[in-house]
Amino acid sequence: MGSTLEIFPWRPQQGKVARMICDIHRPDGTPFAGDPRVVLKKAVKEAAKELLMVRNHLSESEAYR
Repeated sequence: MGSTLEIFPWRPQQGKVARMICDIHRPDGTPFAGDPRVVLKKAVKEAAKELLMVRNHLSESEAYR
């Protein structure tokens, strides 16, 4: 079992409740587009590219006396 599997201690009278954090892939190994983790990773990657573009276009003004 993965290291992200956690069985929660509540509701033992109704059966166990567990959580597992993972990436979801299609049978061919490609990421599933509806996986929230895939969506977040894509958004972070795009934001990083945009931030880099903005940072590359900034200029710094200096004045010397």
